[in-house]
Amino acid sequence: MREQWENTTLNEVASRLAGTKNYIVKEESFMLKKRWKTCMEEKGFTLVELLAVIVILGIIAAIAVPAIGGIIGNTEEKADEAEIDMIIEAARIAYAADEFETEITVAKLVELNYLEEKDGTDLPTGKVVYKSNPGADEQNFQFTETTTTSTD
Repeated sequence: MREQWENTTLNEVASRLAGTKNYIVKEESFMLKKRWKTCMEEKGFTLVELLAVIVILGIIAAIAVPAIGGIIGNTEEKADEAEIDMIIEAARIAYAADEFETEITVAKLVELNYLEEKDGTDLPTGKVVYKSNPGADEQNFQFTETTTTSTD
């Protein structure tokens, strides 16, 4: 290779180097474009994108969990209210059938088949009291729940 450069003038060396340099720059430019195209075609997520998704999911969970807990609590309260309304309606039917005069227990309503106790569910224990208002044309049924205390 050294023999190749021995008998050349400075201008020849410069022109050879300029041509080589130009060739190298063109080759590097081609490689950069090819690499950029390859990077743009790659499928997948970067670490930053994955972290952003995790942060967003965390924020959504922080908002949703308490909201869902509140919905469940409200649903349980409304189910209890509906159960009491069902007991009162059963007592009205029993009263209309002359099954009692002033009060009836939930157990008696179940016994007389005005209420049905499903497996796995517990009806509240208590009684429905009928109060009539003399002179008024309305009937008033009230449910009072009794708590059972166990003696150990």
